Amino acid sequence: MLLLLAGCGAKSPPPDLTDGAYVVLVNASADDEHLWENAFCGGVLVAPDLVATATHCLGDDNLPDVVVGSRNLCEAAEPITRVAAVGRIDGSGSAAELSLVQLEDDVATAYPAIGDELSAGDIAVAVGWGRHAADTARPCLAKSIGLVAASAELCVPMVRRAREEDIAPGAVTCMVPASELNTCVGDSGGGVFSRRGDETRLVGVTLGGAGCDAQDPGVYASPAAIRALLAH
Repeated sequence: MLLLLAGCGAKSPPPDLTDGAYVVLVNASADDEHLWENAFCGGVLVAPDLVATATHCLGDDNLPDVVVGSRNLCEAAEPITRVAAVGRIDGSGSAAELSLVQLEDDVATAYPAIGDELSAGDIAVAVGWGRHAADTARPCLAKSIGLVAASAELCVPMVRRAREEDIAPGAVTCMVPASELNTCVGDSGGGVFSRRGDETRLVGVTLGGAGCDAQDPGVYASPAAIRALLAH
């Protein structure tokens, strides 16, 4: 896929994000002692029993287990909140390249509300367990990657190529790193958040990007896309 299957930062995410911001998809066959080795994408809780993620994370038939609220996949300080997926709904139109994962049970009552569309210059933070660079190992700790909303023109070539390859993202936001850290391989499907006062708002889902370097722009599903997905 053109959009480099999406993390390039080592810092821990801000501690004031809700637990619903920390969601990771793991192979259903993996045991709890090997979550780090078997995690492959991020997600974001959008209802007590629904997780949004990137469609390319799920493949054709994959129904993963979902771990919510654990920030360190190598050392569990508390019992792991892990639940099986029992179904999926793939988005279309504005919600293309997003999917909903239906969970077997409710896992939380608190999760981020969907925020407003971002304007160029707005700041957000992506959460994920993606690699620090394309050729490095996945980190144990969840990362936060500062992002800045950019002109849509920066991402036009990526979106055009994706559509030519019949991978058509829906409503997207183009973003660039706020520092030397960028989203990277393994960050796909993770949530992108903004802070307003004491509230965490969901403003995107990581889809992919031109690369993992600091100058590489990335494509993120917009709030409009997430709302359209929930309407499916």
